[in-house]
Amino acid sequence: MLFEAHLASDALGTLGYYRSEATAGKGVLAIDDEGRRTGFVEKPADHRGSACVNAGLSALTPRVVQLIRPVPMDFGLDVWPVALASGQLRRGFELEGRVFCDIGSPEALNTVQQALADGAFRW
Repeated sequence: MLFEAHLASDALGTLGYYRSEATAGKGVLAIDDEGRRTGFVEKPADHRGSACVNAGLSALTPRVVQLIRPVPMDFGLDVWPVALASGQLRRGFELEGRVFCDIGSPEALNTVQQALADGAFRW
């Protein structure tokens, strides 16, 4: 679904997102009524309330390589802001009805691995 939505647009990238009250330590997207990204902040310190949270799933065109320099880079801090400012990263896709688990730290990954081992999720 994310990939199909991306192919139907001319965006450099389409970022999957979910709505959540838990925004601490997460990338937050601003999305207009037509699914266009109008803003992005990686791990804002002062965000409160519900938001569109970057799910870490993206569909990209090969043109994204033009934004990557031969130095260590972070997509949330270095690539997405440049793409958004240039008007190239224009789509968001809400991933409704899915389970999302942040595995952005060793502790979080261990928690999710244990939950999977315990049968917490059904496939």
